[in-house]
Amino acid sequence: MKILIISNEIPGKNISGGGNYLWSVVDILLKKKYSLSFFLATSYLSGVKTRLYVSKLNKKINFKVLDLKSLNKNLFSRVFGHQTFILKKLIEEMIENNKPDVLFLYGSASIIWTKKINFRKKFCPIVEMPFEINKIRFKYRSTNLITFFKNFLYLILSYLLQKEIIKYLKGIPVIGHSSEEYRQILLKNDLKVKYYNHPNIFENYNFKALLTIRKKISDKFFNILMLGKMSTINYAQYKYLNDEIIDLIKERLNTNQIKINLVGAEKFNEFNKLYANTFVYHKKFVKNVESVFFKNDIILSPSPCSAGLRSRLHQAFNYGCVVLCTKFDALSDPYLKHNYNCLISANSYEIVENILQLMKNKKKYNYLQQNAFKTFKKEFNNTKIVNEYLSDIKKIKN
Repeated sequence: MKILIISNEIPGKNISGGGNYLWSVVDILLKKKYSLSFFLATSYLSGVKTRLYVSKLNKKINFKVLDLKSLNKNLFSRVFGHQTFILKKLIEEMIENNKPDVLFLYGSASIIWTKKINFRKKFCPIVEMPFEINKIRFKYRSTNLITFFKNFLYLILSYLLQKEIIKYLKGIPVIGHSSEEYRQILLKNDLKVKYYNHPNIFENYNFKALLTIRKKISDKFFNILMLGKMSTINYAQYKYLNDEIIDLIKERLNTNQIKINLVGAEKFNEFNKLYANTFVYHKKFVKNVESVFFKNDIILSPSPCSAGLRSRLHQAFNYGCVVLCTKFDALSDPYLKHNYNCLISANSYEIVENILQLMKNKKKYNYLQQNAFKTFKKEFNNTKIVNEYLSDIKKIKN
């Protein structure tokens, strides 16, 4: 089977959740000897960095890479204009040259690019919900009159975009989703959408070896991790931590015993109150994110609103970094089970109380850690997940 993958996400380890996903899918498909081509249009990294990641796969995959910064990149143009027309032509050329049996569409951008391309087999396993994401942007990043009107415009356009995506998806025989929250949105629009587990970077540890590694690099502090670049949802998480949680931490925890490690995001002036604390340590992008998971006792995901699945929490399961999240994270991820493999908080007070519980109750910490590891090993086997994709692709009628 020949597969053409179309996405704006770069397949590479520890670039983003979407990058991890695509790296894992590509890795399994190559091991199974499938013939792969990849249309990648992105503005996430510079051309040099993109080529660096792509070069690792270039000998095995026929890539077409386009820097979206070279095109008109506003949302209106992406949905209705010049950019979509050019991308459609380039994808059609790839189809003609590579003659794939199926188009593997990852993300809402790829759906818009291919909506006017007639092709007998299209498979779309995961879709972002742009209107839901832009609601967060409007609420949390409208800091003045200019950004208010700009984000309001994006909100309207993303609503139209989401309607276009849903309309288009009705013509695709097989789709699924790894976010239960977004899956429910699609179900309400009369789409038949199954649930897929989300493939991720999978390191093959046994639990005893994992604990040995963690013990060797642990220190006297209780380390709390916030991970990820400053995307819309991460901005909302930082704002929640800055505006509400950090004061409760100083009030209820012994800050001489903790470190809060902010990894993967640039500094923003809006969060200077957070950075000013001596127990808060800021780091930008790190190459070896595995070591970051090992060094931290918990990963904190303080999502103050619904925003889809956070794949980094599955990674944390595998690395023994205990997950502390909110009820909004749990809405999207049925594998987050309170008091079994993670702790789920309803508000900022519960977040701090749960940190305190994990600091004081080693037995509870070990219980959650072990069950999280078991969950990952049982449910998030990449080969099993991709095999399910392939099985569903084969069911699509020509």
